[in-house]
Amino acid sequence: MTQPLPDQDDLIYREMMTHIPLFTHRNPETVAIMDENNPGLAEEALKHKTVRTIWQRKTSADERLNDSRIQVFNNDPDDFFSQIKKESLDILIIGDLWKKNVADCLNALHADGFYIQLCESSHDLAALKNHQQILRSAGFSDVLPLNFPGAAGWRTAMMAVKEGTIRHPREKDIFNKSFSTHYYNLDMHRAAFALPEFMRTELA
Repeated sequence: MTQPLPDQDDLIYREMMTHIPLFTHRNPETVAIMDENNPGLAEEALKHKTVRTIWQRKTSADERLNDSRIQVFNNDPDDFFSQIKKESLDILIIGDLWKKNVADCLNALHADGFYIQLCESSHDLAALKNHQQILRSAGFSDVLPLNFPGAAGWRTAMMAVKEGTIRHPREKDIFNKSFSTHYYNLDMHRAAFALPEFMRTELA
């Protein structure tokens, strides 16, 4: 039986927000997730065998994430960044439109660390371009938008790397992954970075 659309939408969202950065980083071990409304992001990240620690804000569903790699923090995300060691994260996932201090995000990441942030609208090019410019001005060396489907249409996120460029994914690891996915695969990974012309002229 086909799953209801909201469930499919949630699966696509959580897979694309986690597996794209995790399969792009060469060896992701430490992940922080800023989305108290979707513990599914942590569930997806836990599927990666290289991951040793996932920092996550406390949620109402923490009980079902019974894994020693989960580290829960109770305070505001800004407090978390004031306490965490600099350059201690490989991946930072922001999925609840949290208004972040970009400098804190940059300082928390290793040199090859990746940041991914859900954006409010795929069609608000001014806001997307402003977000991209803020990340570049903060010191991220490469910043790219990516798209994936949602129940109400496109969803857009902004992905950035602290140093270097957003390289090709670890293709062999994607082909040989030890877990199944609902939507994510290598083709969907590549397709997420393909932009329609009206976005490409503004954001590429």
